[in-house]
Amino acid sequence: MDDNGLPGHPVPRAVFGLDVVGYGRRAGAVRRTLRDDLHGVARAAFAAVGLPLERCASRDTGDGLVLAAPADADCGLLVGEVVQHLDRRLRMLNESRSAEGRLRLRAAAALGLVMRDDEGLDGDAFVQLARMLDAPAFRELIDGHGTDLGFVTCGFLYRSFVLQHRSLLPPGAFFEIDLTNKESTETGWAWVAEPQRRLRVVGGRLGRVL
Repeated sequence: MDDNGLPGHPVPRAVFGLDVVGYGRRAGAVRRTLRDDLHGVARAAFAAVGLPLERCASRDTGDGLVLAAPADADCGLLVGEVVQHLDRRLRMLNESRSAEGRLRLRAAAALGLVMRDDEGLDGDAFVQLARMLDAPAFRELIDGHGTDLGFVTCGFLYRSFVLQHRSLLPPGAFFEIDLTNKESTETGWAWVAEPQRRLRVVGGRLGRVL
């Protein structure tokens, strides 16, 4: 874990999280490989946009990774270019792998308050991120359509960056999704990687399965 100089009081930061799909169902040796792959893919994707992980406050979650971007980071990168690089890296990594060995990821981005304490990273933004990644509708979306990468972002980042074309992912590729999870009730905006995507987006909402 690296707190990268986060203060001991809440400050606003963009946060990003990754979870490995089906991690607990894999054999021990496969899980160890997937953990190494996760960190390699994340490190390469963030470095490719000029945001090396060494500049971020990060924490390994066992089956994933969460991080807070530096205060001067362009949030548009987190809802666009970083996701594109993750997609490319996963395609290369999984090209010759069996289903058991594929690295499949759920990714999420949000904005909120973060801080460090004696135990590491804390803050409402990390709680929101965990709920987004674990939302039943998002899990079912990724499980049901066989994609290697699904991404969801909060409404603020979608409206401020994706809709304003300050992100490299086009608004028409996103659809609204229910992120209700435990006592949290909210909606977000999801994107699913091609070519596995068999979804049709109509008017900003998920249409029929193709």
